[in-house]
Amino acid sequence: MQLTDYKGTDLANELRALQRYKYTPMIFATAIVTEELRAYREIKCYDYLIKPFTREEVKQAVYGVLDYMKHVHINQQTVRFEQKGFIFEHRMQDIVYIESYGKKMIVHLKTADGIFQENLSGYSLKAIHELLEEGPFQQIHKSYIINKDYVKSISKAENTIKLQGHSAILPIGQKYRDVLMKVGN
Repeated sequence: MQLTDYKGTDLANELRALQRYKYTPMIFATAIVTEELRAYREIKCYDYLIKPFTREEVKQAVYGVLDYMKHVHINQQTVRFEQKGFIFEHRMQDIVYIESYGKKMIVHLKTADGIFQENLSGYSLKAIHELLEEGPFQQIHKSYIINKDYVKSISKAENTIKLQGHSAILPIGQKYRDVLMKVGN
């Protein structure tokens, strides 16, 4: 609640205004007892810990959130690709990476059976990146956009990246290296 240069409730309200965090469970930890009702009513916090609190109270609050998240169906973001009169819609979390060959694209999707490849045409990598800007995506090369949630390892020495559940080793372009390394921190 009492941050050094900002009010915690203001920060929480700003986060709630972002679609991505609209329903994210929040736990407040504070010595201010008078803000509890506001935190629950206006900000919709999950829990409110009043100092001094015990380690057990913190664990109980965190485990409560984790249990809650198992039972909540979150509206998952999707992206739509139009292709020859058809519309293909995919959950952003299922897109592992996208590779480009000029105007041809291959979308690598995680499925229950492994990785599925879907071919697209008529899109530029830039246009696809704009469609994906609300998701966890990062362009790493002139020909590749990755889902940052699937990063397994980054080799700074070899300028390559390995993704979870996929055998391909993707190159990192010099133009994208610095931005990618900052994202990993």
